[in-house]
This record gives sequence, structure tokens and C-alpha cells, in this order.
Amino acid sequence: MSWIFGYLGNTERLNISSPPEKPLHSVKNSGLQLYCGGNDRTSFHSVGQKQSGWTVVGIGKKTKDNYEILDKND
Repeated sequence: MSWIFGYLGNTERLNISSPPEKPLHSVKNSGLQLYCGGNDRTSFHSVGQKQSGWTVVGIGKKTKDNYEILDKND
């Protein structure tokens, strides 16, 4: 099972630590702490320029003639 854990706010004021399980991806700064973990086949993330990015966990499906599992490129 995959998971996302995050805190948005003044992270320097509070002592926020990561979940007990080692995260696959993490972002930490003075206003955000975000952790993503679990199954590395169903946990995706991308960090862009200008402090932007995304993370998603789980399995998405699309249909054409039959079901296909979405991947990072989708």
C-alpha cells in the first residue's frame, strides 16, 4: 500500500518528523513537509522548477479496447 503524509504551515516552529516507514520521496522547506512512500511501483513524483511539482500514489486505469494501468508518463 502506498501513502502520502504532509504538513503545510510553519514547519520550523513545530518538530515534525517523517513517518516511521522510510519515504520514497520527500520535500522539506520552511512552509511544507511532504512524504510519499510504500510501493515504489505505485508511487510517483516530479519536482519542477520554481518550487513546483506533484506526487501521486495508487493505480490509475484508462480504457481503450481494454483496461491499461497508468504510469508516470500518463
